[in-house]
Amino acid sequence: MVAHLPLVEGLLGRAGYALSGGEQQAVSIARALMTAPDFLLLDEPTEGLAPLVVEQAGLAIARLPQVFEVGVLLAEQDLAFVTGLADRVVVLGSGRVVWSGAASDLLANRDLVDRHLAARAGAS
Repeated sequence: MVAHLPLVEGLLGRAGYALSGGEQQAVSIARALMTAPDFLLLDEPTEGLAPLVVEQAGLAIARLPQVFEVGVLLAEQDLAFVTGLADRVVVLGSGRVVWSGAASDLLANRDLVDRHLAARAGAS
């Protein structure tokens, strides 16, 4: 597990309460992968993380399907993070699907982004 999730290696001797939010996320993902799941649901894996840690998390998450043969579903509000990783994006509004398709198609649809994601889109 450590070989595939380098963020975890430096955490092996540390207590859980001494870990940052990003480190806790990495340990949570590693712990979930230890059960050899077919599928992972990652609920806002970037929440509260520093930008550098978000970048590292994105690289690690991008490798999960190939390395662990696991499907990954991200529930995430960071549009740039999602569109950088996802093959397919589903936009929800008031609990309903308002759009689904390729990440590149979403980014090309500025009206949709402005209408449903503008508060979260930032500079995307």
